[in-house]
Amino acid sequence: MAAGMSLYRTRRLVPYLLLLSMAFIGSGTSYADFLRLTTEYLDPYNVPTADGRSATGIVGDKVSELMRRAGIDYTLEAVSWQRAYNLAQVQPDTCVFGTARITERETLFKWIGPLATTEWVIIGRYDSPPVRRLEDLKNTPIAGYRSDAVATHLANQQYKIVTATNGEVCLRNLLAGRIDYWAAGRLSSPQIIKRLQAQSQVKVLFSFNRQELYLACNLDVPIKVIDALQAAYKSMETDGTLRQIDQRYPSLP
Repeated sequence: MAAGMSLYRTRRLVPYLLLLSMAFIGSGTSYADFLRLTTEYLDPYNVPTADGRSATGIVGDKVSELMRRAGIDYTLEAVSWQRAYNLAQVQPDTCVFGTARITERETLFKWIGPLATTEWVIIGRYDSPPVRRLEDLKNTPIAGYRSDAVATHLANQQYKIVTATNGEVCLRNLLAGRIDYWAAGRLSSPQIIKRLQAQSQVKVLFSFNRQELYLACNLDVPIKVIDALQAAYKSMETDGTLRQIDQRYPSLP
């Protein structure tokens, strides 16, 4: 009796499943038309909105417009940078922003951009031993946070990087005297310093590199999605949208 009822129910479900499939196909939505986006809170580049559905900022505004023009549905997850970055590496429908396109990462993602530029700086306390060149810190511990581009790059150059979960922890360690130098971004670090009210205690000692930031997509994201995003990016470049968004925010000197 149970088997007969199961067969009966299955036969009744078939027409509805077929109709559902036709509606799904007709809607133009498919697995390839959906992305999971990940990022961190990093003012002024990525600032998730209150509802958590999108992000503003130099990169956030551009990514939102990219998705709209490409016609791609998406969800956004704002987490620690390490988690955001790792998710984009292991989940096949995931992209992370804004990701510095350094040599160490080149083959790990499919890239859309550039969306912004960052400049790396070394920050110290006012009483930190004075330095003017990166080479002067070759044997000195430098604060950086996990999976961040500057920390990754310096570690690969054999610098001694002391990693933390985020930039705020790096700054707290610097203020507490646990470390004398912090490698950070020129535009993002002032926001962290201001949040901790440490403007009078630290200063930028020197800058040493500029890197472009991208939307970095898992290698298994379908090529048609990448093509759609590249086309959307090109249209934003052509009609001046990228430049207009840049003008809303602080810029590098």
